[in-house]
Amino acid sequence: MGLSEELEKLKFDKRLSEWYVNRGLLTKEELTNYLNSLPDLSENVEPFTLGEENPNQASAQAAVQSEQQDQGAPTQQF
Repeated sequence: MGLSEELEKLKFDKRLSEWYVNRGLLTKEELTNYLNSLPDLSENVEPFTLGEENPNQASAQAAVQSEQQDQGAPTQQF
């Protein structure tokens, strides 16, 4: 993919779209049409709660500690 194609995609980047609109390089209508064309991926959302330990993280930490003990290395506290 060429540089011009990559720069064209940046026009719709959330961090840059307002900059492009303010300079007249992208219209609000173009931006709205682009945003409306995006698929709805809300069914892929996985809820989480801040502050609670992730059970997968805990088992990964236990596996690392077990491996370190098997190798005679000092264990790390996460």
